[in-house]
Amino acid sequence: MDPVFIVVSLLLFWLLAVAGGFTFAAQAAGVLGEKRVDRLLREKLQDGSYWVLKNLELPARGESLQIDHIVVAPTGIFVIETRNYSGWISGSEEEYSWTLESFHKKFRFLNPYRQNLKHVAAVTDFLGCDPRQVQSIVVFAGRGKFRTALPSSVLFLKELVTYIRSHRKSVMSEQEATKYADRLLDWDDSKTMRSQSHAVEVVDLSQGCPECGAEFVSGASERVAANSVEGASLTCANPQCRFRRSLEWSPDDCQGVASHGKGQAPT
Repeated sequence: MDPVFIVVSLLLFWLLAVAGGFTFAAQAAGVLGEKRVDRLLREKLQDGSYWVLKNLELPARGESLQIDHIVVAPTGIFVIETRNYSGWISGSEEEYSWTLESFHKKFRFLNPYRQNLKHVAAVTDFLGCDPRQVQSIVVFAGRGKFRTALPSSVLFLKELVTYIRSHRKSVMSEQEATKYADRLLDWDDSKTMRSQSHAVEVVDLSQGCPECGAEFVSGASERVAANSVEGASLTCANPQCRFRRSLEWSPDDCQGVASHGKGQAPT
C-alpha cells in the first residue's frame, strides 16, 4: 500500500470533514476508494479470464442504479460496491444503516450490503442469467476495522482479489461469460452515446489497440478502410486485453479513423 497515497487520502478526508461535513468528505473519499479498487482489479486480474467494468448505470424497475464495478468470469459475475471509510465500522445484514466511529465522532451510513443486493438483482434481471451466477461483494478501501461480525462477502481491499480468485468452480461457460460481458459493455457504450453524444474519442487504427498496442482482429481495419463498419465492432486480438468498441464511421471527419463512445474497456 502506497504510504503517500494513504497520507494524502486521510488529509483530504480530514480537511473536507472540517470544512464541509462528513457528507462531502465521504463523497471525495468514495471517489478515491473506487480508483484504488479499479487499479487493483486491472493490475491483478489480467490473465485473460476476467472482464473488469466500472461505473455502469443499469435500469431497475423504473429507476437507474449506479454500480461501481462488475467483474465477469466463468467462475461468476461479481458485483462490487465500494466504501472508503477509516475508523471502526459496525452493523449487521438486516440493519438499515451502519455506524462509523471516526475522529471521536459517530456517523451513520446506508447499509452497503443491503444496497448491493439491489445492484445484484438489477444485474441478474438485465442479463437474464441464473441468480446463482451473480455474487455480491462490498469492499472497504480505507483503513477501517469491523467491530461486529459481517458477511464473508464484506471485505477489505487487500482481500478482494483473493476472494474473487477463491471462486474456482465454473458456473458458466467461457462463451456465456463473454456474452454477458459484451452485453454490459454494449449497454455502457450505448448509454454513453445517448447521454453524451457530443463526447467522442478518436481511435487511429494505424496505431493498433489504444489500450495495449496490439493489432485488431483480422478484418477490422479492412472494414473501416472500406467504409463498411455500420453495426460492426472493433476488437483487440490480444486475449488479455479484450478491448472492444462498437464502431461509428464519419468519412467527412478523417480518412482511416474510427470513433467510439467514451468509456474504459475491460482488461
